[in-house]
Amino acid sequence: MEVVITRWDDRHLAVSLKGFIAEDIAFIKRIPGRRWLPDEKVWRIPFRKEVVNSLVTRFPEGQFSIDPDLTDIQELYGKSPDR
Repeated sequence: MEVVITRWDDRHLAVSLKGFIAEDIAFIKRIPGRRWLPDEKVWRIPFRKEVVNSLVTRFPEGQFSIDPDLTDIQELYGKSPDR
């Protein structure tokens, strides 16, 4: 399982789940404001502290790939993007 997080726009992140299981999709579907974008094959989620924290809590360390240009994650989460 790998979670790839990139910026979608100023208010949203794009999350790609590689090697996911049904519980992972169910977790993403519980995020308020999330939307599946089938052409891009990513979930668009709100770029908010509680959403970032829920992703970090849900998926174990080492399963994340966060775009290095997303320095905003540092501010929201309090750690470097490469964890």
